[in-house]
Amino acid sequence: MEIKTHKKLQEIRDLPFCYFCGCNFNNDDNVTRDHVPPKAVFLPSDRKNPLILPAHYNCNQNESWADEIIGQLIYSLHGIYPEKEKTRVKIGVYEDPRSKQPITALENLNLRGFIGRCVKAFYAALYGEYLPRDTPNWFDPPPLSAIKKDNKIELEKSSIHFPLLVETIKKNRKAGRIDRIECFNGKCIYECVWEQMDNGDWACMFALNIYDWKQLGDPLLQKQRGCVGYYMPKNGLPPKATKGIVRILEIPISNLHRLDPFGN
Repeated sequence: MEIKTHKKLQEIRDLPFCYFCGCNFNNDDNVTRDHVPPKAVFLPSDRKNPLILPAHYNCNQNESWADEIIGQLIYSLHGIYPEKEKTRVKIGVYEDPRSKQPITALENLNLRGFIGRCVKAFYAALYGEYLPRDTPNWFDPPPLSAIKKDNKIELEKSSIHFPLLVETIKKNRKAGRIDRIECFNGKCIYECVWEQMDNGDWACMFALNIYDWKQLGDPLLQKQRGCVGYYMPKNGLPPKATKGIVRILEIPISNLHRLDPFGN
């Protein structure tokens, strides 16, 4: 399944429920049209063919501050920075708890929360269903050296499954077994595939790229990596979902970049 064309992106704007909370809209609800990812993330020239989903105003109103932070972070990839008084991204230099060397840390950003919001929207757009907040999941963001949380420095950790998720996406892509959303002038790409685990549960494995955001972070401290993750809805496999085949069929790939789902 693929959502890419202007027509397809237009069709999903009329979902009958809020992708944040899952509740169906009533006639007296205050409904907004939410850009996912937020348009503030993209250059004005790349705001064509956006993904827009309906949402309750109250569900969506607390996202604007995070949107601005993410937007400034992504804009730094283009060498574009805000005026000092408008800067929302806060970065401090601290001591690495392991090496005792200086390390940069973001102070006010929950990148996994941002990814989770996008995934909920992509799930609703592809399958016409709500993805509950308590769905078991793991999201691996692009490399950020560290996060300052509750006055403590937390080093970003990636899942041991990261290379396996990358390989699964690449193999199923080669086999044509991928669900895909491409929006914002092709600068946002989400791909996912469903694989059945040994215990019978279904897991959705996904990759998300916004511009080339694997370049975020400090390359001296961490290897560049993309964004992958998985989630396991309690309702199992959606009717419209694409089933993967790599657990039953070996598919050869080069996989030169084991941490980049969109690389070779």
